[in-house]
Amino acid sequence: MSVSLLYLKPNDQFTRNIENQFYSSWQHPNTRTPKIKHIFYLLHQSPHSRGHLQRNRAYMQRHGNEQMLFHGTLRTCQIGDTPGSLYPCNRSDCKLCAILRCSFDPNKSHDGMFGHGVYTTPVSSKAEIYAKSPNSHYKAMLYANVTIGRTKTLYQAAHGLWQAPDGCDSVTAATFSQGGAVHYPEMIVYREDAICVNSLIIYEP
Repeated sequence: MSVSLLYLKPNDQFTRNIENQFYSSWQHPNTRTPKIKHIFYLLHQSPHSRGHLQRNRAYMQRHGNEQMLFHGTLRTCQIGDTPGSLYPCNRSDCKLCAILRCSFDPNKSHDGMFGHGVYTTPVSSKAEIYAKSPNSHYKAMLYANVTIGRTKTLYQAAHGLWQAPDGCDSVTAATFSQGGAVHYPEMIVYREDAICVNSLIIYEP
């Protein structure tokens, strides 16, 4: 049995909660808030996916401070465009489906502003910057359970990091208003078991 999505009906309370978070956290000025078309819950059916979910729950129990955060990435297929598009593709260039199938892999991440980690944000319009869907009329964004644990606030770029600073589990980027180097908040984790996809949001750009 492989990984698949569960279509959530528009009037479902779980759907409404995600919609509220998506819309209320859209902060970028001079951008129109997009309209959500579909929301799907990720079903952890494959042995790998179930194992990752168990590791994520165990990691959360040990470190705590779990947050629901957004992540934008490249989707080159049309998964989620319709309520029946439920299965990840196998395209080598579809980063979104690779995450759905195999979870996040910090070891394959680029050296971003705060090193080789998985970048997430509570601001949907910030994740939108990285959500690319060149082969679809719609765009896609992941909503994930992220265990922040003990976080280190960084006020300037820290390229080259492969793990959180000593004694910490994650990095939080301070915003300009806090004396930092980014416009909108972002949290970075460096372990696969620190983050687990919860749902997929499909929206009109």
